[in-house]
This record gives sequence, C-alpha cells and structure tokens, in this order.
Amino acid sequence: ATCPNSNEHVLEWKTAVWNENTNELTNECTIASCKDGYTLGGNVCTANTYTVEYYQGNNASSAGSTKLTSSSHTYDQPQNLTAYSGTPPSGWTFAGWSTSVSGTDRTYSNSQSVVNLTSIANGVVKLYAVFKRTITVYSGVNKATTNTYTQYYNPRTTSNITSVTLPTPTSINNWTTLGYRTDTTANTSTQAAGSITPTYNATALTYYAVYSRDTTANFHSGVNKATNNPITVTAYYNTNTASLPTTWTFTLRNVDDSQNIANWTELGWRDDTSSLTKEYDYAQTGVSITIGTTANYYSVYSRTLTISYNGNGNSGGSTSATTKTIYLNTNSTTTSSQSVTLATNGFTKTGHAFSKWAAGSTSGTQYAAGANFTSGVAYDASTFGGTMYAIWAVSCQSGHTYNASTGKCEYDATPNQWRCSRTRPTVQLYSYQPYSCWKNADGTFGSGGGAIVENATSCPAVFTVCNASHIGTYRIGNCAEEGTGYGNCPNNGYASGGTCYVWVNSVYNCPSGYSNPVASNWICSSSSHSLSSDHVCSYTP
Repeated sequence: ATCPNSNEHVLEWKTAVWNENTNELTNECTIASCKDGYTLGGNVCTANTYTVEYYQGNNASSAGSTKLTSSSHTYDQPQNLTAYSGTPPSGWTFAGWSTSVSGTDRTYSNSQSVVNLTSIANGVVKLYAVFKRTITVYSGVNKATTNTYTQYYNPRTTSNITSVTLPTPTSINNWTTLGYRTDTTANTSTQAAGSITPTYNATALTYYAVYSRDTTANFHSGVNKATNNPITVTAYYNTNTASLPTTWTFTLRNVDDSQNIANWTELGWRDDTSSLTKEYDYAQTGVSITIGTTANYYSVYSRTLTISYNGNGNSGGSTSATTKTIYLNTNSTTTSSQSVTLATNGFTKTGHAFSKWAAGSTSGTQYAAGANFTSGVAYDASTFGGTMYAIWAVSCQSGHTYNASTGKCEYDATPNQWRCSRTRPTVQLYSYQPYSCWKNADGTFGSGGGAIVENATSCPAVFTVCNASHIGTYRIGNCAEEGTGYGNCPNNGYASGGTCYVWVNSVYNCPSGYSNPVASNWICSSSSHSLSSDHVCSYTP
C-alpha cells in the first residue's frame, strides 16, 4: 500500500503493528521527506524561517551599501516587509526594494506583504532600496503641454540611475523648435529631445521647451541708400512665459565709414525716412524690433548752414552770421528745412538807416530783418549757405521823408512854415485918461513940462504923462503919450518896416487881424532848408 500524501510532504508505510485500541494490526505511515520550505524532525515537518535584510547604497561613486535593518519570516506565512526607515538621498523619495544589489527595478513596494521569499532554512534574503524622482517637461505657449517622467536610482553607486526620454516639443506657428532648457531663460536650447540621464545629484529637473524666430533689420547708408548692411535678429521664447513676445531687443549696427557723405557728419540711425536728427546712436544696444517684420534703419547726417551778412558800404558795426543745423536722411538727397530767421542789423552807415537784407547781391530779393529766409542750397554744394547784403535808406530828420527822385528829405507838412502879415498900426492916442496930477509951484505939471488940456477931445502929438509923485490939482481929460512913431504889433508879431509879421506853423489860418499868406511869404523854418516851387521845404541829406 502507499501512504497518502499529506500537505505535499512525502510519506511511507511503517511495519504493521498491533493496535491495542482497535485490537487489530495497522500499517502506520512515516514522513520520508518534507516539501520545499520545511525541515523534517521527529516525523514532523516544520516550516523554515528565514531573514530579510534591508540595505541602502552609500550614494558614492564606489560600490557599497549599508544595512538598515532586518526582519524574520516563516515559510508559508504571509508577512509585511519592514517599512523603509532610512534617509533618502537629497531630492529623492523611496520607491521600493530591488532584489538586485545594483538594480533599479522595484520588486517589492514599501511594507508589501510577502511570503516564501526563500525556502532555505535560516536563509537570508537581501533587499536594496530604490528611490525615485519626477522629471517635468513643458512645451507650447504658456506650458500648454505637460509631460512627467519618473527616474529611478539605486545609490549603491551613483551610476545606478535610469534614463528618461524627452519628447519632441509641441510646435508653435512661425517659430522654430530648438529643444529644452532647465531654466526659464528665453535663449538657445541646452538639451535636445531624446534620451537623457540627469545625474543623481541634479537639481534642475524641470525642462522648458525653447523656440526661436528670425527678423531682418536693414541698415541703409550713403547717398540715396547706397548700401544696405542687414543683420538677422533672432528672438527666443521660453514656454514658461505666458505669451509669445512681440518685440525683441538687439544691438544696432555701427557706422559704415565707407559711406561717408562729403562735408556731412554722421550722426546715427532713424527708423523712418525723415531728414531730422538721429533717433539712435550707432551700435546702440537695447533697441526693440517687432518680431516677424522687416525693420529698416536709415543713417542720418548733419551739416551747418551759414548765412553771413555784408554791410554794403557800412561805416561801422557788425552783424554775426546766422547758423542752423541741417539734416540729411540717406533715403534721399532732400535736406531738412533750410528756413532761418534773418538777423537784426548790426551795421551802421552815416546819414543812412538800414532798410532790408538783399539775398546774394545788392540787387537780390529783399527781406526784412527777422523775416524767414530759405536758402535752398543743394546737399552737395561746396558752400552751404549764402550772403545777405544790407540795403540802406537815407536817414532824414524827424518829420521828413526821403524823396528818391529829388534826393532830398522833404518836410512832411506843406508848407513847413509861413508868415501872416498886416500893416503896422500908427500911434494909439487915448483921451480922458484918469491921471491925477498936482500942480507944481511954478504952475507946470511933471518934470518935462507941457500944457494942461482940460476936457480935451483930442490930444497933441506929444504930451508928458504926469508923474504920480508930483503934487498938483486933479484934472479930468488929461492926455497922455503911449508911444512915439508906430505902435507895437499885436499877437506877438514882429515889425519889419511898416508891416507886422507872425510865424504860423502847421496851421492854415492866420490870427485875427492878419491876412492869409501869399506864396512869397512861405518860408522854411530852418536855414538848411530850401523852398521849392511847389512850396515844399526840403534839404539835401
């Protein structure tokens, strides 16, 4: 007979024996051998025990591990592994246990329930800690696409580390995909897509896609844009930025000395075709350009316009030249405005007054001082500007106007001065004058003597006025002499022979009692003036 199989142990029959309890012969089976994981002893199979040892690599370039702890296990009895209690390498977290000393596989997780790791009695199972960290990858506009990858590390040696694969970044219209950076700088890439193995102690574990876009900047210089020296401006974008850039900064080109324009000074660049001063210096840094467009920069030049002044026979004084900075844009040969304000005259000329400035010659177009004048000289003229000539007018006395046809200064009023006349009056005799005279002892009155006329109706030709100091008898109707010969002229007139004259200025009517003048009585007020046939007073300046 064959013994039944018990718990998969191997049994066999023993010799028949008498069973006193049953009073019969019985056959007994004995255990010949135990199944795997058990040990036979006293006809009993006992489950083997074994030890699980937990190790963590020393995180060094040379191989080596440190035992963390151990746990005892019994065959066929499920039991949790001891929880990880070590210190992970910086930047890593515990991922699981590997059965390989250098493995990065995670055969068992932390505190996982295990059974029958070995069947060997008193055997030792060694487990090695494996750690993990996350690699994050962004691409597209504003990190539109996010990918994460896990990297594993067994620190028995620093080379026991897995690789991850960076994907091709999400594309952006009109931009060129460059690769990745581990910072948020918008610049060239430092890592291409594909397999990468960041070192165990790497701290930059986030990858940002970077992109580029080219923009052309043309630099024109010389006469009529004789040359163009373009450059390509490359703009960069990092996916970490919220939006795509619309402008980019770059450095302008330096001056092109081969395109100097004779007599003009190079100033700098403009981004338009205006003939004005520079907007940018040559080689200026930090200038913004619109991405995706073609920018044009034009060299601008300056030259000094000079308007000089000629005194045209002046006797003294001077007038400083008028200057203005004129600009030229390489886009054309048309300069900026050459309009200037003409200077106030500083010259003097005896007997003359300044009139105007004449452009180019004394017969040129005339302009008042302070007027705007545009020279209009060509950009390439050897002499850049012009000369203004003083035009003189005769300087007349106040109240006079110069008559060019006669060459004389004429008095503004006609006539200047004339005489009104009348006949000089004869002796004026007065009667019945109230003089009080006292009679002298000798019967005369006054020191000069003379007859007394009482109640006279007319007086003799010569009569002596009574002296008030004389003592006499009061008389009514005495005559007194007021003058001899002709009388005085009225109205402050002056006598000349038998005629009274009075000067009249700037009026046309004579005083009362005087006659209006005739041509022969029109005279000039100054001996330097002469009277013309049309009764105008004038003098030769």
